[in-house]
Amino acid sequence: MKHLRPTLFLLFVAALSLTNCKKDAEPTAQTDGLIGTWELVDRQYSCLPGPTPNETAVFTATGFSFYENGQLKSSGTYTFGTATPCQSTPVPGLRFVYTSGSIEPLNVAYTLTEDELVLDQGIPCDAPRTTYQRLP
Repeated sequence: MKHLRPTLFLLFVAALSLTNCKKDAEPTAQTDGLIGTWELVDRQYSCLPGPTPNETAVFTATGFSFYENGQLKSSGTYTFGTATPCQSTPVPGLRFVYTSGSIEPLNVAYTLTEDELVLDQGIPCDAPRTTYQRLP
């Protein structure tokens, strides 16, 4: 019986370690879907009507860069959270913390599909809503 105790203990530890094995997390639209280069195709903003600027946005796993006419306009880091455009009900949002462009941190509502990204700062309250298409 004494020889059985260490064996039972080892079997218990082995069984316990197998029950704690986890499969690697699958990528989600939230974490991986945003990564890539996006081209601005529409900007709605009643204060500044006019042609859509030549703008692209590049997202990495934690960072962003906005370019206008090929020149860096602003960049920084982002996190996922919520936004409340026009103090409405909270919706999925991105928090942009700028390291260039001297802009205060900004919470923006976002909608993401496979090929379209909409960043809405609060169009009903006269803030811009921008729509981007994913570039190959």
